[in-house]
Amino acid sequence: TYHVNFVFPVATEPTVAAPVPTHDAADVMSIYSETYTDIAGTNFNPPWGQSTVVSFMDIVGNETMKYATFNYQGIELAGNQDMSAMEFVHVDIWTPDATVIKATPISATTGEFLLELTPLNQGSWNSYDIPVGDFTGVSMADIFQLKFDGQTGVTPSDVFIDNIYFWK
Repeated sequence: TYHVNFVFPVATEPTVAAPVPTHDAADVMSIYSETYTDIAGTNFNPPWGQSTVVSFMDIVGNETMKYATFNYQGIELAGNQDMSAMEFVHVDIWTPDATVIKATPISATTGEFLLELTPLNQGSWNSYDIPVGDFTGVSMADIFQLKFDGQTGVTPSDVFIDNIYFWK
């Protein structure tokens, strides 16, 4: 008898764009999305000592953020943003190899509360709508940063992120 083992290559980047958001723009405060107007003056690569290399790439006509050699990554907003009227934080994530990704908005007064984004399926887009109340103790009245953290999983890894916004 003969046995043939087939090894199928694993995609290292998405070949389809992230899902297009459908929320009414009046109900959204966007950090990063081509669908909505983003908050002006956002720094997508503040120097926090991370190994992550941030770049922007075209995925089938849609700009997507790539975090290469991802361990953690911050985003700094232009001043404090009042997100207290918002009910959810949305993010779309695609990864070939990350096993854990946590995220948090960061309040200027109350800090952060990292939540693990689950399930995290490798090789396909994962869409998350996280109730803002799940970020225990984080005031939504003065959000000035966001953080993505993969240090409790495979590190470094590659992560593609799109459509980061708060909505109600």
